Amino acid sequence: MKINFLKIAITFVFSLISLIIYLTFIGIETEKFNKQINDKVSQINKNLDIDLNKIKLTLDPLSFKINAKTLGTKVYYSNNSLELEHIKTQVSLVSIIKNKFVSSNIELGTRSILLKDLVKFTRAVNNSPKFFLLEKIIKNGHIIIDLNINFDENGNIKNDYKVKGSLKDGKIKLFNQSVYKNINFKFNKKNDNFNFQEIQFNFAKINFFSNLLKISKKNKNYFFEGEIENKNSKITSKFLNLINLDIKDVDIAKSSFVSKNNFSFELNNNLKVKNIIFKSDTKLNNIEYKTTKFINNYFPEMNESILFKDHQLKINFNKNQLFIKGKGKIKINEKLEDIDYLINKDKDNIHIDSNLIIGNIIMQKQEFLNNYFPLI
Repeated sequence: MKINFLKIAITFVFSLISLIIYLTFIGIETEKFNKQINDKVSQINKNLDIDLNKIKLTLDPLSFKINAKTLGTKVYYSNNSLELEHIKTQVSLVSIIKNKFVSSNIELGTRSILLKDLVKFTRAVNNSPKFFLLEKIIKNGHIIIDLNINFDENGNIKNDYKVKGSLKDGKIKLFNQSVYKNINFKFNKKNDNFNFQEIQFNFAKINFFSNLLKISKKNKNYFFEGEIENKNSKITSKFLNLINLDIKDVDIAKSSFVSKNNFSFELNNNLKVKNIIFKSDTKLNNIEYKTTKFINNYFPEMNESILFKDHQLKINFNKNQLFIKGKGKIKINEKLEDIDYLINKDKDNIHIDSNLIIGNIIMQKQEFLNNYFPLI
């Protein structure tokens, strides 16, 4: 009798362990709780509908909870659909035994989808003007998003929801015709705060990268702050136009620069940028300035262009004011000379102060100089 009881006990324990291992690593599939998950998603928005496949249940033996996961799901809103990679949640083992599906958390993960389709779907749910404008400026890009939502005891969504994801090969064209392409980054969002990492993009044929960008809500606007760098890059006219700098008679064909920059600005609901602050440490390797006939009349042996080489620049841009402090080498005749300077640009007005030591220069005699220097 004792032997039979021992056999039964061993068989029961072995079966229980086997069941726990099976439920932990393999699990079971069921459609029994599809409606309850659908109702849970509807709490996010009552007009959302969801097409669920079978739900896979696996056991978490340490917390005595069941992990529920379904793959290949579609969410519908009106005539718009969004493909999800998975929906995951965790429910108590007791609620499963009681044939209920009680969860305090749900996680939604999308497949790689077009950024434009995501904005279009979001606009259908929330027809805000900003989503209409976003849809207009977005030209390309694929995005993956994971959304983590917590529910309170009454089933209401808490404000501590989290969003994380990544964007690849993005492209946007702003209304001022500025084009940003090859946009790649990772991001996470909690409440009204965004953090971006591993950022890369191309503007005006210049590759930029950054590991810091924060976006926070400031009243009704969004406040951006971060840092951005570039390695040895050619200067383009489009890049100069970005900071309202249009210098005539400057040859930038052979120019290049390296920079490390800090910036901040505000973006309103109409996607208009204001309060731009930009600070930069820049090394300008080469740039040439074409001399005019007026200068050549005074200095006949001056080169046709002035070469600026190895210049270290401190740049501050605040709204419409540009302030540049720099030093480096300048070549007017045959020899490189030292120069330092201050440039202050306020809208269309430019003021320049400089110190230049020139070893030798020939100046053409002018009649008006006789009034000041009669023995010239």
